[in-house]
Amino acid sequence: MTQPYLLINKDIQACDELSIFAEFWQNNNPVIAKTRIGNFLVTTVFLKVDCNFSDRGSPVLFETMVFDMLLDKDSEPILFSRDTDYEYAEDNHQQMSYMVLKGEII
Repeated sequence: MTQPYLLINKDIQACDELSIFAEFWQNNNPVIAKTRIGNFLVTTVFLKVDCNFSDRGSPVLFETMVFDMLLDKDSEPILFSRDTDYEYAEDNHQQMSYMVLKGEII
């Protein structure tokens, strides 16, 4: 199984106890940021499990996605990135929001 994690006040903590992991995420929201710009939605979430599927590098635990809300509500993101820490994820959210605002994402 992929290593599960908790996010407590921007601090990432590995969690080996499945019951603690499940209880924590019942009471905590994984959404880091959500920005609506026109018909676009930029979201950044904590993934809860390591999505780095190689044996090298840091755990990949954050994902920022841009959705065109005029498309089908179940559509794929038109742009996304994954990050290894909270600060990178916040920066990516701001950068993608700025790209949408400037019309650089179609």
